[in-house]
Amino acid sequence: MPACWDIRFKAKDGEKIEGSYIEKRWWWIFPQKPITGELTEQMQFERYWINAIYSLKVCPKIDVVAEID
Repeated sequence: MPACWDIRFKAKDGEKIEGSYIEKRWWWIFPQKPITGELTEQMQFERYWINAIYSLKVCPKIDVVAEID
């Protein structure tokens, strides 16, 4: 699993990107506090090397296309 993801969000109709995300990490097997935030056009998410379990949920308010590097 990659340690880092660069994600670009593009709106279908050129609208402003709106929505939220939630990241959940587990330090080895111990859950950490979830991190939430607002979506932007260019984002970077990092798993970190020690996290055995990692999840990312994205909840856009408009139709978007995500390009992941």
